[in-house]
Amino acid sequence: MNSHENGKTYSRKMLPKGTTSTNPSTSAFPTSSTPANEDRTRADKQVASDDTPISIFVKNLPHFSLTLRRAKKDKVEYYKKAAKKSLLIDELIKNQELYTDLKDCSDKLEIQISKLEARVKDAKTKIEAIQEQKLTLARMCFQKSSALDELEAEFHSLKEMKELADLDVARVEESLIDFKSKIIE
Repeated sequence: MNSHENGKTYSRKMLPKGTTSTNPSTSAFPTSSTPANEDRTRADKQVASDDTPISIFVKNLPHFSLTLRRAKKDKVEYYKKAAKKSLLIDELIKNQELYTDLKDCSDKLEIQISKLEARVKDAKTKIEAIQEQKLTLARMCFQKSSALDELEAEFHSLKEMKELADLDVARVEESLIDFKSKIIE
């Protein structure tokens, strides 16, 4: 009987009478001297005297049973591992999809940040231009204010001169009126 499962090979050859097995679990290689092994050895010797296929089958029946149980156990283990592998693959796919979604979201946010940084830079440039305009206007206002202060200081003296000029004009007019009246008389 041969079975290949998970890279393990199970085999038990039916050996003709008088040959020895290379399998350590047979009577040719006793594993220990337990009552079960001694009974098996006796049973092997009794069956060995029989050359019929049934006797060989009966002789190998415990090994067949053991091999079958081991193969079934390995098969169940294989299916458990396959199911676990399938779950891990599903989880990996989900995690990769989540990773991709997060990466896409991160990329979009990076683009938004770049746009916002560009807008902030543009706004800073506009603020600098406004500050420059404010500074220019402040200089102009200062110049105008200084000119106004000078003019006002000059205007005060001009006002006094105007008042004096008005008085002079009034006196001259009176004098003219006086002269006219004297000339006409």
